[in-house]
Amino acid sequence: NIAIMILQATEIFVMTAFFGLYSLGSLFAFFLVLIMIGLSGVAIGLFISAISPTEQGANQMYLKS
Repeated sequence: NIAIMILQATEIFVMTAFFGLYSLGSLFAFFLVLIMIGLSGVAIGLFISAISPTEQGANQMYLKS
């Protein structure tokens, strides 16, 4: 999962450079924020799957959150 998040964050950097966009702040901080957002999504998914008795229930909880 971490490798995919790093790949996606790198893809965002490449696309912003390709289209001539730039960040006013630190690129390192921007990269860390992207990774933290990805990890929070993973954490929410793990939490939902831990408290849900079935896969269908997990899908319903995800759609309601």
